[in-house]
Amino acid sequence: MKRYIRLIFIITAVFSIAYACEKKPVQPQGPDIVGSWELTDIQYTKSAQIGDQKIEVTLTFQADGSFEMKQMLGQGRVSEYSGTWTLDGDVLSGKYSDDKAWGASYTVVTDDKTLTMTPVAEEAPETYVYKRL
Repeated sequence: MKRYIRLIFIITAVFSIAYACEKKPVQPQGPDIVGSWELTDIQYTKSAQIGDQKIEVTLTFQADGSFEMKQMLGQGRVSEYSGTWTLDGDVLSGKYSDDKAWGASYTVVTDDKTLTMTPVAEEAPETYVYKRL
């Protein structure tokens, strides 16, 4: 009987250790930015002028840490970018596919419908507001 109990204990311990050692996906810390977003507003707190040209930006963050961005100024041609992103708390940073870092890191705030991005290092930053697609 003691052997039977000992055997059950050993089998249980082996399965418990195997389950504990199993690699689980790492959940990003901070706001949930995974998904597609469309730029709805740019709020400038410093002097900057785009003229009367409408800016269209679609930004997609994938759960695997990659992103795609499409930009169009006025009726011009669409520029497409891709690369990787990381989120450390509420600070978003990334690199383009040519391994160049973004021009800034951003503090991000999200809710179910909006993503707000503000450059971290700017003294008087512009704020970008996106809606979830």
